[in-house]
Amino acid sequence: MIGEAVTYNCTSYYLKKPHNCFSCGCILEKKRREAVVHSNSPEAKNYDFGIGDTYLVGYVRFITFYFQCPSCGRSYEIRELINLEREQKRKEKKGKKKKWFKWF
Repeated sequence: MIGEAVTYNCTSYYLKKPHNCFSCGCILEKKRREAVVHSNSPEAKNYDFGIGDTYLVGYVRFITFYFQCPSCGRSYEIRELINLEREQKRKEKKGKKKKWFKWF
């Protein structure tokens, strides 16, 4: 029997809302990635087998999500996409500085 661990790294709202590709501007598609890893294998150091106060032992199927552009094929991990969107929002906010009246 194989255990299963689903990792989102974001809210469910973030997974469902549309995101644009930073290369070509197309709407990204949500993709699913699966990997079966044994807790004693050398590859296990790259995965978190702890869920709450439980530690999974044996074979575990890890399911993660990422976004991919259908036109240019570029892939974005969730953390990478969050950081890119925050940086874009900062640049837009910086470009739209409020102009205050000079009273003097």
